[in-house]
Amino acid sequence: MNDCCQSDYAGMFNGKRARKKANAYRKKGLDGQSAQMVSFLTTEPLDGATVLEVGGGVGALQVELLKAGADRIVSVELSTEYEPVAQELLAEADLEDRVDRRVGDFVAMNDELSAADIVVLNRVICCYPDMPALLGAACSHARSRVVITVPREKRLLRAGMALANLWFRLRRSAFRVFVHSKEGMIAEAGQHGFEQTAAESGRVWDVILFERGDALSSS
Repeated sequence: MNDCCQSDYAGMFNGKRARKKANAYRKKGLDGQSAQMVSFLTTEPLDGATVLEVGGGVGALQVELLKAGADRIVSVELSTEYEPVAQELLAEADLEDRVDRRVGDFVAMNDELSAADIVVLNRVICCYPDMPALLGAACSHARSRVVITVPREKRLLRAGMALANLWFRLRRSAFRVFVHSKEGMIAEAGQHGFEQTAAESGRVWDVILFERGDALSSS
């Protein structure tokens, strides 16, 4: 992702949006698809697990996964605007010393990052043009599981996202949204030794869990 796109991303995911999301989490907890991600990941104990979250947002998932037993989390977030709000949420939960939050493009900086037991991408793939690069890098960093949320492949959703992209284009913004092929994502994960083991569809979002094949065979 080039510098222009990163700037437009930061403009889209700004401080106002971050505060709104943090306040919604404080009042109501996780939204539906985020709660489903946690549900998929807590079917077995998380005790001692390490997590890498790509697109860490305001850190709500990080708080919940740490409370559920994860040991440490590395967050990679592209927008600098989310960082102060995320640090506030982590401090409120007394968890700031267990999260290493970094700012940057995950694909560009993936060589700097260590592997984790679990990699999480919540509403991230739909904002990234190169799905194979993003999901491939995520799988290459995961020892056992990768969980993602992506827009459902529905005609109405595709039409809405096309209108949104037209609006971004008219505003001369480089930011775009994408509905990547679910079959393409399953195939990309498969190239890295992962297979889909669970999925849940909501009105807008699909939540998909991938697990590494060798981890499945040893369990």
